[in-house]
Amino acid sequence: MEKVFRLSFFVLLALMLCTACKSENGGNDTITEQSVNNYFSIVTDKNLATTTNFTGVGYQIRLNYTRATADIIISGLKLNGELVYPDIKLTGIPFKVSEDGWFVISATNLTPNSNGIMAGPIFDSFKMNLLQRIVDEYYMPAIYVEMTLNNRFNVISSSPRLFFFGPTTTVDEPGTETVNKNSQYVYELSFDSNTLSITIPSASFIPSMPALNIAMKAVPFTMDESGIVRFESSSITPTIADVPYPNFPISNVKGEIDLRSSMKISFDCEPAKAPGIYHVSSAGSYLNNMIIE
Repeated sequence: MEKVFRLSFFVLLALMLCTACKSENGGNDTITEQSVNNYFSIVTDKNLATTTNFTGVGYQIRLNYTRATADIIISGLKLNGELVYPDIKLTGIPFKVSEDGWFVISATNLTPNSNGIMAGPIFDSFKMNLLQRIVDEYYMPAIYVEMTLNNRFNVISSSPRLFFFGPTTTVDEPGTETVNKNSQYVYELSFDSNTLSITIPSASFIPSMPALNIAMKAVPFTMDESGIVRFESSSITPTIADVPYPNFPISNVKGEIDLRSSMKISFDCEPAKAPGIYHVSSAGSYLNNMIIE
């Protein structure tokens, strides 16, 4: 008898209850199921030497903890602008858990089951990195997928909404340094405009600054075929609760996101109530202190 737990954006208490239930009846397979939708994919056609962005990809992830295998259903996969594959099911993929809590689901030479009249592509390789974590009391996984299909298409895929955690360092003009060890950065990518927004919840760059949810919107970005996002803007008027704050101008915004693991960002701010220029920088990762294994 299988014990199946379906994970969604549950609150922390619900996840704790599921974890407790899974420990019972050890002879049964313990399985969790979850679905994520509206992911993007970056598809590189090696034959044509082209790279194309697509959206609307979904993943249903079924983890069998007893057997250490995963079944993955992929929906909305495109390899060019005309062809959308029906649901593709990959079964029995082995997984391991890394020292820092990532589920690494990977295999080579996979022939999928395809739910439709069209034959699915051949997966020369498939790898999904899954980090199960709690963010603000909700289940918010970090997922990065890379695969090669038909010995021709290299595909990377992730969520357009990315959460990173790490220290933020602020240096004022005299050189005094302030470090906030527990910063969070939320990036939301729009492929319609090739811009991203950056939200810093409870931002406090210097001791005298109250904690504010600061957002920087419409920052231009580029993304290469390896999953590196680069963004830059010379001047931004930040918003707080969607209200522009021209007395807190931000300039020289520059940063980089590696979809596999990490981000870095730097910018200058010149608040009217605290004269001087403050240089702010941060380097963070997907990891926070609420990892589910």
